[in-house]
Amino acid sequence: MTITSWKGFYFSLMPFGWALQAAGHQVRVACAPTEAGTVGAAGLVPLPVLQPFPAMQSERVARVERWAADGRFDGPEELRPLHPVTREPMAHPGEFDIAVDGRRFWDDCVRVIGYNCDAAVGFARTWQPDLVLHDPLAIEGAIAARVVGAPSVYVTPGGFGAVDGPPEQDGDVSFDDPSGACVRHGVRPWDRSQITHVLDPTPDAVPIPLGEATRLRVRHVPYNGIGEAAESVLPPADRPRVCLIWSGLVTEVYGNRAPILRRAVTAITATGAELVVLAPGPEALALLGELPADARVLYQYPLQMALSQCDVLVNSGSINSLMTASTMGVPQLVLPLANDQVEMAARFAKTGAVRIVSGIDGTTEQVKDSLERLLSGSSHREAARRVAEENERRPSPALLVPELERLAAQHK
Repeated sequence: MTITSWKGFYFSLMPFGWALQAAGHQVRVACAPTEAGTVGAAGLVPLPVLQPFPAMQSERVARVERWAADGRFDGPEELRPLHPVTREPMAHPGEFDIAVDGRRFWDDCVRVIGYNCDAAVGFARTWQPDLVLHDPLAIEGAIAARVVGAPSVYVTPGGFGAVDGPPEQDGDVSFDDPSGACVRHGVRPWDRSQITHVLDPTPDAVPIPLGEATRLRVRHVPYNGIGEAAESVLPPADRPRVCLIWSGLVTEVYGNRAPILRRAVTAITATGAELVVLAPGPEALALLGELPADARVLYQYPLQMALSQCDVLVNSGSINSLMTASTMGVPQLVLPLANDQVEMAARFAKTGAVRIVSGIDGTTEQVKDSLERLLSGSSHREAARRVAEENERRPSPALLVPELERLAAQHK
């Protein structure tokens, strides 16, 4: 298995690692050293031979480039692009030298991708895997598989298709094979249109582009990291309970001033619902402003555990949140900021279980209105229940192991 440094993507591979290990297969997870501890804590064997791809910094660079190309910034003052290096709000795009520093950054991205492809190929030549699974951005897995003659399978976290571009692909980097690794290793070129098999937990109502790939429908098994479950943390409530969570992309790309989250807190409180906040740490609460006295704040708490005691999830449109709530049968209000979050929200809204308010310019009144519709009406709850039941009917990762074994055997 090859993974990026984007937990929202690679957490979806963990259940397949467990299933393959339980079936008696050896599993190695090629990753960056920064992810080795997380992979090991999930019970899999990390292989820290890759370099971390600067995904969040690439988002910041892309925002500045769009700003410079448009010649103006039309968004709220609180959402001014952050400097790609200092992460301070910028007054003018010229504060970052796109021609020099931007070009150097994208060249470094290609270098990292090339290094990772070579590292994955080197390990694959030594270890000779029978099958390679990879996440949306870990193209080195597909290329290494091609070099050693093994099949590769793309594991989508849900929502992202086989031939979708990667999130916010506005920079100067191709995510097919920008470093020319296939040429270096003597195999025919690879691009995403050549993905042949996709392990896909996406709800049927959500449209995703798969190209010519064979779709292997699979049950989504929520995994949001390790944590301890305790009933005392979220005892049964005597009123509706709304969970609020936001992705790391929000703070990394938009900073600590995004007004939509403060508006969400105000709107949730105005509905009379109990607020549950899931945050990575106390410092993250600066985004939210003053919280109501009875709000429950949980740090590093797995989302699926919290949602078992919540009526609605408010989130920023990360795929991990969208899929976890879909699996748990919980209606959602999505407040998207980034382009890929806007796209994912629109796709999942087709299930009937998701409402959307713009994370850029949505108002407190709009958030409150959507929340009241989610809490008081039955249509969104019923739609969420149908999505969860559909997921339950699908084969688990363990039941798809024989299919993966047959695929591997065909290439021997």
